[in-house]
Amino acid sequence: MDLRYRFDDDTELHETIRDAVLSGLHIAIPVGVSEDSKDGHTVKLKALVKAVRRKPDGSKELVEMPPFSDVPIQFASGGGMTSTFPIKAGEEGIYLVSSRGFDAWHQQGGAQPAIDARRNSLSDGFFIPGVRSGKRKLQNYSTESAQMRSDDGKHVFDLHPKNGPSMAADGGKHMVSVSPTGGISIKTTTALAVDAAKGTTFKGATHFTDAVSSDKSFKAPTLTGQVGGGFTGIANGFVGALIGAGAVLLAMAAQTPADGVQRASYTLAKVIR
Repeated sequence: MDLRYRFDDDTELHETIRDAVLSGLHIAIPVGVSEDSKDGHTVKLKALVKAVRRKPDGSKELVEMPPFSDVPIQFASGGGMTSTFPIKAGEEGIYLVSSRGFDAWHQQGGAQPAIDARRNSLSDGFFIPGVRSGKRKLQNYSTESAQMRSDDGKHVFDLHPKNGPSMAADGGKHMVSVSPTGGISIKTTTALAVDAAKGTTFKGATHFTDAVSSDKSFKAPTLTGQVGGGFTGIANGFVGALIGAGAVLLAMAAQTPADGVQRASYTLAKVIR
């Protein structure tokens, strides 16, 4: 029994009644995930604050709240799209308690009647992931852009209001950025592979700073007709183009004397008697 019931004081009586009402009113509780969610629809939780229970002698003790099972998970969703996250054991969030029981709605959807008269019961709540304690404080938080990132910051999708969107993977080893002024930039410390079933088209001047090779046919501009036209492998193709161009020049040189004087030779026809 609360010892304040024994005092003949209106203020104490009102405060006692108020505390008794509030002790049974549940709104939102910080919780931790007990088990990995297997379907992303519901999850099992445990309260991260202890409840205060008053003993018959008026003393108080701290007790663990009962576990919360089959709790619906709230993900950001709208317009036929949903942003999901894997819900893992040990993560933190908020258990938001409903003012009415929602069992029928949870099972069937649509507008459903409450199956009983319970209110603000610990058995009726939703899990909102992402709220963190100081121990799990997110590091390297961006104060200038919106991000979708891994907790360790190794992989980041970033949307900056001025610089545009960018993506960084493996601590910046691979980066893609779209700048309003600088265009699109791709940087990687390993390899870049493009697999396009219907081919790849480049419009505008293209510059390669290193060697270019091909496993199949490679077409290049020609000097005369098809000199060095279709060829296999860019190295062989350029060699073919050079050889073809050299043959044309040699033919022209053979027809034009070095001194610039046109010469002619004649063969007398054999006289038949």
